[in-house]
Amino acid sequence: MAKRHRDTLKRTRQNAKKNLKNKSIISEVKTFKSKVVEAKTPEEKEKALRALMSVAAKAAKKGSIHRRKASRIISRASKAVAKKQK
Repeated sequence: MAKRHRDTLKRTRQNAKKNLKNKSIISEVKTFKSKVVEAKTPEEKEKALRALMSVAAKAAKKGSIHRRKASRIISRASKAVAKKQK
């Protein structure tokens, strides 16, 4: 078994905290994605899309998801909303 250095133990605690925070943020992004899909009226879809854009951009800014993944999520959701409004 590896030695249990103080800095190793601290890093483990920090990683556990970051992992928990990232999971909740990623889960929030997924929730907002499903809200865009489940919205009935075009106005609701537009409102849900704006909320998704905000949440995804914040997640990317904080480093929970990659910035290009956030961009991809926003792009696909925007495309889906535009397609439904035609």
